[in-house]
Amino acid sequence: MPSLRISQCIGRDSWKAASLNQEYESLKNVKIQLRLPEDIKDAAMRQASMSGISMNLFVATAVAARVGAQSEAERYFAARGSRTTPARAKALLSRLGTPGSLRDDDQRDAPDNVA
Repeated sequence: MPSLRISQCIGRDSWKAASLNQEYESLKNVKIQLRLPEDIKDAAMRQASMSGISMNLFVATAVAARVGAQSEAERYFAARGSRTTPARAKALLSRLGTPGSLRDDDQRDAPDNVA
């Protein structure tokens, strides 16, 4: 979609047009050369064909899923890490495996021989 068309659709709100133009610019595709082992390439081609999509879309979707998963994991662990301190984490780790250090809300596993 050309920038002119975006601006015409937005009308007088030029800040919205500028924002959409920037978003459009970030969606431009780039070409990369990808080297894959033959068996992985064949499997990817088969799966793309079975899904009815191009190999390009298949690879782009796989990369996007991995990037999204990595970003979500980073966000999750950063949020978790911000809720504690190194001293609290060390105290928790020092209690691991220590017999008799159950808290009131801890539960023991049921014995294996329960019928």
